[in-house]
Amino acid sequence: MADDEITIRAANSKDAAALIKLMKQLSKESKNFTTDVQVDQLTAETEAEAIDAVNATGTNLIMVAIAGTKLIGVLSISQVAHTVGELGVAILSDYQDMGLGTYLIQEAIDWIANFSQLDELTLSVLKANQGAFRLYKKLGFVVTGQDDHVIEMKMNIKKG
Repeated sequence: MADDEITIRAANSKDAAALIKLMKQLSKESKNFTTDVQVDQLTAETEAEAIDAVNATGTNLIMVAIAGTKLIGVLSISQVAHTVGELGVAILSDYQDMGLGTYLIQEAIDWIANFSQLDELTLSVLKANQGAFRLYKKLGFVVTGQDDHVIEMKMNIKKG
């Protein structure tokens, strides 16, 4: 399972059904995975349209990690202000602690530096998710605020 060759690439509309399946599995296996949409209400058709819409922008991104033919991780960047994107990343538990999150985030930073109009990434991480918090700090994110449960972080990204 975890020995499969892993591929990272931008999502395309053909990934829609598999992406919904992945999000449902992530929702079941982790309290740390949250999404702005009701995963159970998504259809492959509407998800395919959403992926196509994201791919048509220079300010939003969906990347997938694939082991063999199975989607095992997803990264998204959603534009929240003119040059600011919000980062989300989730990986199935069987594939965590293998450097995949680091690689996905580094690919996203490279995309912003070289192809996007964005120059800043923000994210929210649950305080209970210390592994993710340490990863974000290691990659250069800085804390911008926090409450009892959530830490807000950001990273400015140099172009080119």
